[in-house]
Amino acid sequence: MCRLLHLAVHILFLPSRLLVLIRLVALAFFLMWRIKHQNEDAIWLWGMSIVCELWFAFSWVLDQLPKLCPINRATDLSVLKEKFEMPTPNNPTGKSDLPGIDIFVSTADPEKEPVLVTANTILSILAADYPVEKLACYLSDDGGALLTFEAMAEAASFANLWVPFCRKHDIEPRNPDSYFNLKRDPFKNKVKPDFVKDRRRIKREYDEFKVRVNGLPDAIRRRSDAYHAREEIQAMNLQREKMKGGGGEPFEPVKIPKATWMADGTHWPGTWLQPSQDHARGDHAGIIQVPLLSQSCITIHHHLSQSCIWSRTVLTYAFFCASGYAETTK
Repeated sequence: MCRLLHLAVHILFLPSRLLVLIRLVALAFFLMWRIKHQNEDAIWLWGMSIVCELWFAFSWVLDQLPKLCPINRATDLSVLKEKFEMPTPNNPTGKSDLPGIDIFVSTADPEKEPVLVTANTILSILAADYPVEKLACYLSDDGGALLTFEAMAEAASFANLWVPFCRKHDIEPRNPDSYFNLKRDPFKNKVKPDFVKDRRRIKREYDEFKVRVNGLPDAIRRRSDAYHAREEIQAMNLQREKMKGGGGEPFEPVKIPKATWMADGTHWPGTWLQPSQDHARGDHAGIIQVPLLSQSCITIHHHLSQSCIWSRTVLTYAFFCASGYAETTK
C-alpha cells in the first residue's frame, strides 16, 4: 500500500505521468459508459466493438507502464575495460579484445557538402575513445572529386596532432570545429599542466588546417590551369616543328581537354572540374591508391569504381608519428 501511494505521489510530480493518469481515468469512464449503453438493435456489433476497445485499452496500458518508472542504463567503462582489456587466461597479454569497428561516411558533392565538414567528421571518428588498431573509417564520395581526396589527405595529416591531443586530455566533443566553438570554459576540470600549451598549439594548427582546406579549390584550379597551359605550349611547339619539317599541313589551333591535375603532375582519374569523356560524374576510371606512410603511420586507399570513390583510413598505434610522405600508384 505504501509503495502504491509513493508511486501515485511520484506520478503527480511529473507532467508526462500526470497526463498518462488523466488519460487512464478518461479511458476508464469511457469504457464504463460504453458497457452500460448497449445497442439492442445490433447487439453483436456492439459486442465486437466492446471487445476491440477493451483490447486496445489493454495494449495502451501495457505500453504506458514502462514509462511510469523508466530504467536509465549507462555504460560502465571500468567493467568493459576489466572484461576486454585486462589479462585473462584466454588473453594473457591483456591486448584489447574489443571487436573491430568499420565506420562509413558518405558524401556526394564537395560544393554542396563542404569538405571541411566532412574532414571534421572524419577527425571526430578517428579520435574516438576506442583501441586504435580496432578502428577503420571509410569515405564514400559519389562525386569522385579531387577536392574531397586532397581534403582527406590534409585531415589525415592533421589527425597526427588532433588524435593524441584528444586522448591525452580527454577532449569532448572530439569534432575540432565543435570543440573550438564551445561557449563554456575549455580549461575547466583540466588538471594537466601542459594542457594550455597543447591547446594553443592545436588551435593554431587547426586554424592553419582550415586555411589550407578552404584554399584547396583555388589551388587545384591554379595547378590545373598551369599544367594545361604547359600542355598547350608543348603541343604548339610540336606542331611548329612538324611544319618546319616540311609537313606542309595548315596550322590549326591546338585543342586539348582541360584536365584536373594532381599534385604529383598526373591526371586525376575521377571527375574533372570541366567534365570530359571518362572523367565526368559517374563515368571515370578505375583505381588509385595513395598511402600516407611514416613507419606505417596511416594508410589511405582510394578505390574509384564507376560512380563512387572509396577511401579507407586505417588507424594504428603508429598513428602518433608526426611526419609522413605520400606516394601515388595507379
